[in-house]
Amino acid sequence: MKPLFFLFVLTFSPIVLHATHMRAAYIYYHYIGDQTGVSHQYELHLVWHRNVDGISLPAQVQVTISSSCSANTIVALPRLSSFPNGNIDSSYYECISGNTPSHITDSYHFMDTITLPTVCHDWQFSLSCTACRNSTTNHAVNVSFYTETILNNLNGPNSSPTSDEIPVLLTCRSGVYQWPSYFVDNDGDSLYFYLSPAMTQPNSMVNYVSPYTATNPFGGAFTFSNDQFLINFSAVITGYFVISYTVEEYRPHPLGGFYQVGSSMRNFNILVKDIADCQNAPMPIPLNANAPNMAYNSNLSKYTLRQSAVDTSITLSLATPIHVNTLDATGTDFRLLDPEGNISPITSAQSKDAPLTQEIILTLASPLLNNGLYALVTKNGNDNNTLLTRCGLFVPQFDTVPIEVTNGQHITSPTHQGSRNGIHPNPASDWIIFETQTLGGQFKLFTALGEEVVSLRIDAFATRISITELAKATYFYSYTFNGEMISKGIIQKN
Repeated sequence: MKPLFFLFVLTFSPIVLHATHMRAAYIYYHYIGDQTGVSHQYELHLVWHRNVDGISLPAQVQVTISSSCSANTIVALPRLSSFPNGNIDSSYYECISGNTPSHITDSYHFMDTITLPTVCHDWQFSLSCTACRNSTTNHAVNVSFYTETILNNLNGPNSSPTSDEIPVLLTCRSGVYQWPSYFVDNDGDSLYFYLSPAMTQPNSMVNYVSPYTATNPFGGAFTFSNDQFLINFSAVITGYFVISYTVEEYRPHPLGGFYQVGSSMRNFNILVKDIADCQNAPMPIPLNANAPNMAYNSNLSKYTLRQSAVDTSITLSLATPIHVNTLDATGTDFRLLDPEGNISPITSAQSKDAPLTQEIILTLASPLLNNGLYALVTKNGNDNNTLLTRCGLFVPQFDTVPIEVTNGQHITSPTHQGSRNGIHPNPASDWIIFETQTLGGQFKLFTALGEEVVSLRIDAFATRISITELAKATYFYSYTFNGEMISKGIIQKN
């Protein structure tokens, strides 16, 4: 694209757009002078979100560039066909039934290359739009929209932090939300977030409707994290709410301390619908019935997850994304019961993506050795909640996913005084699993001549122990707890 070299001329009034049904717009910049060899050269980006029933966007959008070091100018950023434009993916609206044009959002991307004439501490890139905001619950109807982004390039270039955030959320009343947005700053700058007033023009905020304010923009419990974009809230009032925030970038100063190199205004828009308009409430584990490992079990009238014997992990494919920050990494959101009703410990839970995921991988302490139906049961994890879906609904406790294991065997672990203490598999080749219900004891493995070859403290209900380096032979094990030997037996190494 042809770069814009500015002939800066003073403009006495800003160029404004006139539109309706704007959801959000934000500006960011990316330094490219190190690639092109042109000093102070940047890509200037504008992302615009709007309702599909609003006035169509033009082929170009005008952005004002100003600073205390140079005269103001206006640049026209063309809409790009190389970026995804148009309707946001329909799955984004899965929480709401009966979608109308007022629900559906278009996203458009504008960009051009610009070259600034000099360095300055307060370069400002801004967009004004007259009487174009959506009618909202927390501020006046059809007010004007204004957003700005700041660059300080006195001590070198800078690029804005980027995020894949879609700044529009459709949700349901009575939902509970933890909404993160992961920003990436390629310069390695420190980021600071704070709630800022939604603006109508420079230095002029919207008229918030009582009792709402810039720092109290939402009906219901609401918290905001300053070290990352993370809001926690409960939706108790229906309506359309705008939350505005600013992200600032800081860089270490050569003489000590930090200095600010940039900032960006952003809106986060929340449409809360009544529970009658919401899908999937209450929400069981939202399994994807079309996943390759799913099969319908007519006896249970339920889909089951098929696993092979000796699998040491379980992968859950989900139809509805869940918030990753409600997935406890230690796997305590789930409990796995074998066909005999014994607990088969889960050691970890991982997600494929963030901040929302449709795949959860559970790592098991013991392989799935028994043929038959295992039961994967949801429960409150160590984070004191269950999984939270994108629709703001917690998966209820004690929902069950049947897991059908085939090609295995039937193994009953040895027991001692009513407690489950034992070794499996036996015979074994590369590793054994020692299970116990008393933690903190000492496990030891001996040769037939009494030579100790393994000794370790047991701090888990199921511990995987490698025997790969041991010779093929018969071994004896013991487990001692509080000075008392409570388990012993024989292991055959193949």
